[in-house]
Amino acid sequence: TLWSNGKTTYLGSLGGLSGASAINNSGQIVGNYLVGDSYEQGNPIVHATLWDGNTISDLGTLGGINSYANSINDYGLIVGLSDISDNSTYHATLWNGSSIIDLGKLTGSINSSANAINNLGQIVGQSFYNIVGNSATMWDGDSIIDLNSLLDSSIVNAGWVLNEANDINDYGQIVGTAYNYQTGRFGPFLLT
Repeated sequence: TLWSNGKTTYLGSLGGLSGASAINNSGQIVGNYLVGDSYEQGNPIVHATLWDGNTISDLGTLGGINSYANSINDYGLIVGLSDISDNSTYHATLWNGSSIIDLGKLTGSINSSANAINNLGQIVGQSFYNIVGNSATMWDGDSIIDLNSLLDSSIVNAGWVLNEANDINDYGQIVGTAYNYQTGRFGPFLLT
């Protein structure tokens, strides 16, 4: 649903249940929808979706079953995640209007997710490891950066790990969730 100027507009779906997750300054909206009756059949299939004016588009996948759109910038670049062809692994994904790009993951990790993109094309999210948790990740051009590598040693020695990056603005400020393995507490972080 879109709420604008006191009006509520149902965005529609490509068949199944749908939900919106982000909107840009041009009014383009991204989110996800359940494909057909897959939910009722007990095996939900989810696809990333773009609502652009009166057009609804299925954004496709990286060859697997599911995909999710999490964010869109003012240039229409969309990020999220998609299953790859083995359907047991998912990677951070960029939809640029003409192709679907596998953004990859940090070395040694199993899965990755892109949560946000700014107007400079910088993308943040996280890479997931099998046992040791996840690590806040940034994709900047051709570089994949573990944001923990940018922390001062005093923060690392105090037990803090940046788990996930949830958003990035056009100044490069990143917010997300950190975990302190010495105290067992979670907390928000701002990385500038």
